[in-house]
Amino acid sequence: MITHKTHKQENYKKHYLKARPFGLADILIILVMFTMSIVFIVTFMPSTQGEYLEVYHNGNMIEKMDLNKNKIYTFNIDGEIILEVKNRTAYITSNNCHAQTCVKTPPISKIGERIICAPKKFVVVVSNNEDMFVTG
Repeated sequence: MITHKTHKQENYKKHYLKARPFGLADILIILVMFTMSIVFIVTFMPSTQGEYLEVYHNGNMIEKMDLNKNKIYTFNIDGEIILEVKNRTAYITSNNCHAQTCVKTPPISKIGERIICAPKKFVVVVSNNEDMFVTG
């Protein structure tokens, strides 16, 4: 049995074979909505300022210090590690390890942020009054 396609069916098929799933306006709307959602998330994401710094070596806390006091701390762990607390932020200013990753880490100030020196198993964590556990 042979079926004959009408002229209307042929035009319908040609139109949808040539049509794109998204037009320029659709793509622009999607990009604007995506950008707005990222801005909303970043703006309203809760970020809590920490109150204390906890310093760990080999998984054991060796010192807990106030993040509100500007001070320079020196730790002798396979050489000197110098930690500076200034303007409610903390950062490593000097370390004699080969990687220098901890020195390049930006200052930390929000709860849960940390600076890690893996070769020396040295970790600095921002916390509040509640207990935080660090392993390793």
